[in-house]
Parts: sequence; C-alpha cells; structure tokens
Amino acid sequence: MCVFCVVVPATAVSGLALDQQARKKNPNKRLPFYRRPYIVLTILAIVLLMAASLFFHSRSST
Repeated sequence: MCVFCVVVPATAVSGLALDQQARKKNPNKRLPFYRRPYIVLTILAIVLLMAASLFFHSRSST
C-alpha cells in the first residue's frame, strides 16, 4: 500500500478525534460542520491527499 493510501484514513481518524475533543469542551455549543475548523481542515486535507494519490497512481507504469 502506498503512503497516500495509508495517510488518508489516518488523517480522517486524527481530524475526527480532534473535533470530538473540541466538542467535549463545549457540549452545549452545536455548530454546523462548516463552522467547525477541525472538520473543515480534515476534509481539505483528505481531498488534497486523494488528489495526490490519484495523480501518483495514474503515473504508475503497467
């Protein structure tokens, strides 16, 4: 498995864990996902990693 394929799920788990910790500090504050910085950064990182993975997998010789 390549580095990008391993890092995508690890990034998702880390981002969700950070978001869960932030939500535990303010349990009464309910925000939509686009107002939660850890979720937005996690989604952005996953999209960039998936684009890089697609680029490098498409360049592999068969």
